[in-house]
Amino acid sequence: MTASTKKDQVFSDESRIWIYSASRQLNAEEILQIEKDLNFFAKEWTAHSQSLLAKGWIEDKRFLLLMVDESQAGASGCSIDSSVAFLRELGKKFDLELFDRLTFYFKDAAGVLQPIHKEELAHAYQKGVITNDTLFANTLVSTYGDFKNNWWVPLRESWHRRFL
Repeated sequence: MTASTKKDQVFSDESRIWIYSASRQLNAEEILQIEKDLNFFAKEWTAHSQSLLAKGWIEDKRFLLLMVDESQAGASGCSIDSSVAFLRELGKKFDLELFDRLTFYFKDAAGVLQPIHKEELAHAYQKGVITNDTLFANTLVSTYGDFKNNWWVPLRESWHRRFL
């Protein structure tokens, strides 16, 4: 498979996906460079010496996504470890925290992406800052199909609700 064929490949809905939240919003220049770095990594990513059909991108100027179509070769423990090491280095390069799983992201009434720490969620709900209809980024989606259908979900349907 040539590089251009791999780049243009349509990924199946069963493709595995990982989502990392950046500690701050990225600017246009950073997005271009990070997506370039993500896709260079994806192009070179292997599992047991087999190339993985993978790609990376950024959503909402905040979320880094890495996806693998495992129909050809599956991501193994070692390959996943290499992606984590790559993302740690990427975080250092751009002064980003990418592994904070206690900060969640929602869209406010104006549709602006807002961070909220897990410990602040119940208080914000009680004060009406967030409601059952507030959209939350579902960073736990694990497949491309799930991402396409369940990326932004209302609080009432979200796993975040358990912290109220």
